[in-house]
Amino acid sequence: MKVTKVEAFEVRVPWVERLGEHMGKAGMPPEGAHRFVYKIYTDDGLVGYADGPDARDLIPKIIGHSPFEFMLDDSLWPLQVGLYDLMGKALGLPVCKLFGPVYRERVNVAYWSHCFPPEVLADEARRAAEAGFKVHKIKIRPAHDPVEQVKAIYEAVPEVQVIADANCTLWLVSKAVKVAKELERYNVFCMESPLPQQNIEGYKELKSKTVIPLAMHMGWGSGSEWTPNPITAIESRMVDYFVVEEHGARAMLNSGVLAETAIGEASA
Repeated sequence: MKVTKVEAFEVRVPWVERLGEHMGKAGMPPEGAHRFVYKIYTDDGLVGYADGPDARDLIPKIIGHSPFEFMLDDSLWPLQVGLYDLMGKALGLPVCKLFGPVYRERVNVAYWSHCFPPEVLADEARRAAEAGFKVHKIKIRPAHDPVEQVKAIYEAVPEVQVIADANCTLWLVSKAVKVAKELERYNVFCMESPLPQQNIEGYKELKSKTVIPLAMHMGWGSGSEWTPNPITAIESRMVDYFVVEEHGARAMLNSGVLAETAIGEASA
């Protein structure tokens, strides 16, 4: 099986009308999401599908080659899902079987909202609950009071858990502690990146002063000046969860190894 052709379709998806203005105010592109969808053809008639950013410059690298040649080549990550789609189809296996045993049959999927006003989040939370979501992830930024945002969701659908992602914008431990203590009365699953992530001691202090679990973002710069090396974060016990946003199959497998190291047993 060799790749013979790749078609790239540029896709622009506008935000739903009720949220367009709010997405723009939150700093997102006002015109909506801009993606590419890829159809990868092979000489045996199979077709694999992927989506991601513009990776048309990578297409020549896979033409004439077997998808199996690129199993752990994360430099091709925008096309990699399509290559794995082809491998799974060729072997008659679900793609997860190409990485190891299946750890669980079901996983939670969170509804997602940007940093919207409380009344908008309340409406979105009701929509999320009606659609069957049990977790609602929101952005908390200086533009709105995070306590009022979470309170609005709780009053609308108290059974839905909230992930409050500050993107490091609470800045000070004292402020993060104040916000966390006020959020404890609501159904908060965790606070993600409340402080700049290199502030390991700050996270440990915050963790000691709230019952709300803490999470940090891992990927796109882990080990750089803005976020600690994941091993350092694990050893310091600065957080309870990692939100993994790595690109590629090898990076995903490495994240699994880190998880096993952190808890001392096989995990996913």
